[in-house]
Amino acid sequence: MIADAATMENIYQTISKAKNDVKDLIKQACDRKLEAEPGRTMMESFENKVNQVVVCLLDNRLLSFSKEQYHSQLNCLTSTHFLSTPGSQ
Repeated sequence: MIADAATMENIYQTISKAKNDVKDLIKQACDRKLEAEPGRTMMESFENKVNQVVVCLLDNRLLSFSKEQYHSQLNCLTSTHFLSTPGSQ
């Protein structure tokens, strides 16, 4: 399955946003502006925040993929129904 241009653009934008979010976290950590979460060291907090960005990226990608699959399946079913309906040919 090859993604269409709109899907590729969505994927590119989602990945770019995640990269920028991680860059911001790195800058905050380097500038010592990143606050430690309760019960965590600064490094643990940083790792947790980066993991949250990655999980969000994966969730967005899976949602996008699921929507694509749904629409593809729906189109396939609609076409099959249309072709199998008497008098539709």
